[in-house]
Amino acid sequence: MVSRLLEEYLEAPEVEAEEEELYLTSKLELKPSRDTGTCILLSVSYSGEAKRALLKLYDLERRVIHFWYDDSGHKPYCLTDMDIENLKRSKVVSHPGLVGFERVKKFDVLREREVELTKIIASDPLAIGGRKGAIRDLLPRAWEADIKYHNCYIFDRQLIPGMFYKIENGKLKRVDLGFSGEEAEKVLKLFEGQEAAKELVRDWLPLFLAPVPDIRRAAIDIEVYSPDPDRLPNPKEALYPIIAFSLADSDGRKIVFLLRRDGVEGGQTEDLPQDVEIRFFYDEYRMLEEIFKLLNDYPIILTFNGDNFDLNYILHRALKLGFSRDQIPISMTAGENPAALLSVAVHVDLYKFFHNRSIQGYAFGNKYRDVTLDAVAEAILSHRKIQLRVPVSQLNYAELAAYCLRDAQLTLEFTKFSDNLVLKLIILFMRIAKMSMEDVTRQGISNWIRNMLYFEHRKRNYLIPRKDEIIAVKGQAVTEAKIKGKKYLGAIVLKPPAGIYFNVAVLDFTSLYPSIVKTRNLSYEVINCHHPECKSNVIPSTPHWVCTKRQGLTSALIGMLRDIRALWFKPMSKKEQDPAK
Repeated sequence: MVSRLLEEYLEAPEVEAEEEELYLTSKLELKPSRDTGTCILLSVSYSGEAKRALLKLYDLERRVIHFWYDDSGHKPYCLTDMDIENLKRSKVVSHPGLVGFERVKKFDVLREREVELTKIIASDPLAIGGRKGAIRDLLPRAWEADIKYHNCYIFDRQLIPGMFYKIENGKLKRVDLGFSGEEAEKVLKLFEGQEAAKELVRDWLPLFLAPVPDIRRAAIDIEVYSPDPDRLPNPKEALYPIIAFSLADSDGRKIVFLLRRDGVEGGQTEDLPQDVEIRFFYDEYRMLEEIFKLLNDYPIILTFNGDNFDLNYILHRALKLGFSRDQIPISMTAGENPAALLSVAVHVDLYKFFHNRSIQGYAFGNKYRDVTLDAVAEAILSHRKIQLRVPVSQLNYAELAAYCLRDAQLTLEFTKFSDNLVLKLIILFMRIAKMSMEDVTRQGISNWIRNMLYFEHRKRNYLIPRKDEIIAVKGQAVTEAKIKGKKYLGAIVLKPPAGIYFNVAVLDFTSLYPSIVKTRNLSYEVINCHHPECKSNVIPSTPHWVCTKRQGLTSALIGMLRDIRALWFKPMSKKEQDPAK
């Protein structure tokens, strides 16, 4: 446990900690709103066109998306221990993206002292990092240079995605839900005598208790003609026409667009709902125009593998047909795991969400093993895709419409079943991790935790340390893994003696690892502290000791979250399940 805190604190293997450059960027102009009702913050991103942070907010009353651009002049930056005079003599001053320097003070929690650093301000995120020759590459050492700009903006403005805001006269304002009521007071009583924990509870409990609105959303799916039924068309090449597009929305609307093709019959099928709207197109260009109108009409667009196929293919197919970039509301990020982003809506790829091992194991109890639409739908919804007797390209119009629409309906139903459980989980994770909806549904739990801790560091004006700095100051791992492929020694597993036993008692340790983190005060900055009197507080089987004078940030946060879960939410969930209580 100590080793993991020392060496994995800054690791998040699922996603590179740098700006994701858009290799295909939408040029669609978005008009900011000046006044809104109460909204929920869905997304924070960087607008390359406006060169400012862009927020997407869902209006609870009007059920539309609003846009707000930063009005504070916030710009990308990183920190260095070089002073301004030395920087002026370095290669940094010749970088085209440099805006200026500013001296700032931070608290270095590793060394328990205030430090003065130079903030290097840049014109755009990629000037700081993410491209060859970026500013961070010109420095001997840089701090906070690997944080994506939109996350940096969230930290500095202390925004909480998934919570409520409004725009008044062009200004963004937080809607304060307050911290009062009988339930809140009962929770606070659980932390009597723990003033530091109480302060954390006051900040965090509203995130758990705030309602999750039923956000207007639509799921889409496409089918593409292929001369080879055993080969999926390449989205980047987009050689073949889109022959079907379907949409199912949260209000019950169902739409299917079909491309007219020679030799295809109308046909009949019982799988096609009676209330579906079907439109035929002779021109694929015209069909794509109508698809783009629908994509811009919803706050959230859901897909299942839309990053890799559906939206990816639509974008490249539109370019092949002659659409200009300002006509296409889709952008693609570069890299091995590209993301399809929408200009107006927030795109949620549920394939990536269900692929998350934490979601698969903890949220759904490993009900599904294969992360395919058919397997997940059968496990969670007890429904399946329509099973085909011939390849998609050979279906008649009725069969094609039914097949395509069923996929969209299943994707939508993932966010509706069990009283919108998946949607509520996503919003809750956004609030905890302080991440936009696009990010939290695509990234893993190590990124969620890292983002949460970065947010809390900025809140306290702590310097976010470098990984190599933690190891240099606090030491390295002292255990070796016995299991191939693992980094550290795991738990000790006792081999049970063979035989038959009666009167067996089962013991459980509530939230084992979070409890150890809390009670042992495990946090990177308080391990191997400089106080001589703390050196006797040694972690068994390691040479590391833990500070007895102050509680670490990780210990305080994890401990508070553990206690709220174990002492309040878990008993409350049992009461709700038992009608007699």
